Amino acid sequence: MPVFLSAQNLPRFSSIYVLLTGVSLSCYFLFSSIFAMEDKYKGNLYLMAIPYKKRNLVEAKYLLAVLMYLFTLICCQVISFTKIQGIALAKYKLTFSDAAIVFFIISMVWSICFPLYYRSSCGKIKAVLFAVMLIAPTCVLTGLNRLAKLDMIHGTMTIRPVPAVILILFSMMILRVSIEISCCFLKKRNF
Repeated sequence: MPVFLSAQNLPRFSSIYVLLTGVSLSCYFLFSSIFAMEDKYKGNLYLMAIPYKKRNLVEAKYLLAVLMYLFTLICCQVISFTKIQGIALAKYKLTFSDAAIVFFIISMVWSICFPLYYRSSCGKIKAVLFAVMLIAPTCVLTGLNRLAKLDMIHGTMTIRPVPAVILILFSMMILRVSIEISCCFLKKRNF
């Protein structure tokens, strides 16, 4: 996906849009398959029987989400430096600012999807997961363009390193609150 989006001549997509799309697609396919298999084979019922705390199970899924983000970030970065026969695979260079902005956006998405999953089930949130992970990247960024004149699909938005670190820390606090909410929903849920 990053190679395809980056290879488009007109319009040229920004690195924020390319990374957000890559993270959204990888997370959607991973989580839709994990959540579906857990529901199909009653995986959560079996997970509750092992001697781990429910909090550890919830934190493991959030950790998997963060690792998926980091893996996609590394892949996009490797692609941006890779050349085959002198031709660059990607026309963009990811910056720390891009990574921080995408991590903030995707952490907001996770902080909605995970508690919804733990409150109900995969079957009930499948449409939400599809809409949020596949449709939202373009719609949210287009909405930001129209409302605040921030064109993050074609243009770039750069923030300084200190605000970028603060944005990442804020994203991690949001995820921490989301973990607590997910834990509360999981404790109340009957399997």
